[in-house]
This record gives sequence, C-alpha cells and structure tokens, in this order.
Amino acid sequence: MSPARMTILAPEGMLGYGIPPRSMAEGMKRNPDALGVDAGSTDPGPYYLGAGVPFTNRRAFKRDLAMILEAAKDRRIPVLIGSAGGGGGTPHLEWTLDVYREICRERDYHFRTAVIGAEVDKGWLKQQIARGRTSPLDLDTPLTAAEVDRSVPTAANTCSPWSCAGASHSRRGKAASTISPPGAAGPRCCASSTVMPGCGAPSS
Repeated sequence: MSPARMTILAPEGMLGYGIPPRSMAEGMKRNPDALGVDAGSTDPGPYYLGAGVPFTNRRAFKRDLAMILEAAKDRRIPVLIGSAGGGGGTPHLEWTLDVYREICRERDYHFRTAVIGAEVDKGWLKQQIARGRTSPLDLDTPLTAAEVDRSVPTAANTCSPWSCAGASHSRRGKAASTISPPGAAGPRCCASSTVMPGCGAPSS
C-alpha cells in the first residue's frame, strides 16, 4: 500500500453466493491491501433480521469465508465482513463468528479480531422517539414506544462509511424508521455489524 493509494478486493457481492477460484486468483494478482465482503442485504426484506436467522447456506458461507481467509493469511492482509450473517443483528453476528471460529480451529489460524455489533437498545430508541428525533420512511404513521416494546431486536439494516439508513426494525413487514441528531439534514449513521479479522497479526 502506498500513501496515496489503497486497493481493496471484494471477492464476491454476497458472502455465501460463491467465488470462482479463477476470479479470486485474478483479483489477488492486483495485490490488494485488504479483502472486504458484504454478508447481508435488504433485498430479502426484514424477516431474517426479525427472525434472527441467516438467509445464506451455512456450508456455502463457510466455503467462501475459508477461501477469503486463506488468501488474506497468505498475503498478511486484513479482512472486513459487513452486515454479518445477513441481517446484522446479534444472532447473525454470533452465527458468523461461530463459522469463523470453526474455520480457524480447523486450519489453526490465529487472527486478532475486532467485532462491531449493531443492535439498537430499545430504551435508547424510545428516548429518541420522545425527543421527536425519529420519522417514518415509507409509512404514514410514526414509530411509537409501544411498537418498539413489541418489536424484535432492532439493528442497523444498511450502512456505509458515507451514508446509511438509520435504525431499522421489523414493523408491518418493512424497515420503518430513521434517526437524526438535532440540526442534521440526513439520517444518523449507524454501523452495521462487522467482523474484521486482522490477518497476519497474533491473536490477543
């Protein structure tokens, strides 16, 4: 990596959807400084977020992740996995970590790993409602504290470092709410759950 340039390779669009070995090899020839892959999507809707289950096959997910970790280990570069487990909630994050740790045990990998959760505390969310800092996205009625109490765990459903949807939850079959700080023109950015193995670094 030069001071003026960083190359990041995304081996596939969705972790678990398959990586052609030839494509991976061609990508690694570009000498990436990091490997990054998304593991979630809003396309399947909020069911998987609400149910706390992944929407990709575990065997396919493990196959792809193992290929990525092997390539990163050989080059001693980090890996970033966003929207862990599909929905990005705590159950999805734990599912991803379970697969990741299984691979590490089987292959005797020892990585330093950072984990960033994304579930939104219900008490905090109700405070934002009380302060008038939430607004509906595609519904006519605003989010209420009672609905938060009845909802499944909430999590950030989409995010990037530059722009993102705010806290979303399973409400009438749709992600329903954004949260903005006072004086902000756009939604408040929330990190989606992320696993970041630091390849080449000793485990702590």
